[in-house]
Amino acid sequence: MKKVIIVSVILLLASCNDKIAGTLGSGSIYEFNGSEEKLNICLDKFKESSQHLAVPEKWKKYDNWEERGYDFLKGKVFYLKGHNDFEEEMYYVTVLGSSPKLKNIARTSIRSVFRMVGGTPRWLYFDDLSKSEAKEIENRFQKIILDKMIKGDCNFSSYKVKPELP
Repeated sequence: MKKVIIVSVILLLASCNDKIAGTLGSGSIYEFNGSEEKLNICLDKFKESSQHLAVPEKWKKYDNWEERGYDFLKGKVFYLKGHNDFEEEMYYVTVLGSSPKLKNIARTSIRSVFRMVGGTPRWLYFDDLSKSEAKEIENRFQKIILDKMIKGDCNFSSYKVKPELP
């Protein structure tokens, strides 16, 4: 009986790990004045018109969020080819649900980052990254995606950066 209790406790504790439980992390939150629908359309249009952000064939098998059960989030995956200052990576981005307090405010966030880690392909949470890596990713997301999106064919003129989700 004692062994059954010990094994049960171990299994219970292991199942409480947030990565096993299926929750996603989040980086900073970007707020736009407008509806969630408008922000989704804007992100989709920008992704479609920015072929350099399209997921390459070699990484398409890792864009498997629907298979993982996250299709309800209607996430978008942006690919960044990489340059001298960073390796190639992908960002899984979603539009966050708004609360009644935030009337006509749409929010988005990077929920996960895909990279090669020690030669192994991995989706990483912000908790897996150092503070400096997370900041670099947020800066790239703003510069390469959000700033260009609002300058393009989008009816948003600016956004506010909020701290990450608790």
